[in-house]
Amino acid sequence: MALAQAPARTVSDTAPLDAEGEVTVDNHEGSITVTTWDRDRVRYEAEIMPTDEDPDAEKVSIRARTSDDQFQLATDHDEGDDESVVFGFDEDGFRWGGIDIPAVHYTITVPGTSALKIDDHESTIDVTGLAGPLHIDTHEGRISVAEQQAEVVIDSHESPISIADQTGDVRIDTHEGRMELRRVKGRL
Repeated sequence: MALAQAPARTVSDTAPLDAEGEVTVDNHEGSITVTTWDRDRVRYEAEIMPTDEDPDAEKVSIRARTSDDQFQLATDHDEGDDESVVFGFDEDGFRWGGIDIPAVHYTITVPGTSALKIDDHESTIDVTGLAGPLHIDTHEGRISVAEQQAEVVIDSHESPISIADQTGDVRIDTHEGRMELRRVKGRL
């Protein structure tokens, strides 16, 4: 008899942030969608999606830390979960990789002039309309940046990367990711 998968859990809030403050997002798996607005606030929603192998969305916590000029958002997974090991033995024998934890899907709205740093493992990342600097560090997962006005720095192992309508400089360090650059006015 199969266990029923628990429903998704949503966490959301809004917090003040200086218009030129810094937003940091730390996630492992899922998606991160960032848009901008003309307010001195950050709004976020995190949807925690259980999996068949790890159906407990309650084992994931969303940690938000705020100050006047910084907003930090992080996904914390229960460290005691046997599924969190990268390699080793389990009931099926030796296991290499394949961490299976609930995915977290972030939807975030930030001040248009804020700086944004994303540290991730394998989420789909979409950033649109940011006038402040952007730094993305990820292993894999599609990256899309559009209408960015300041510098973009991307460090990725094997992510497909798309940048469009970029007026700031672009620096990309990738091992084997495919890149599509359109209407980039800054230096590459």
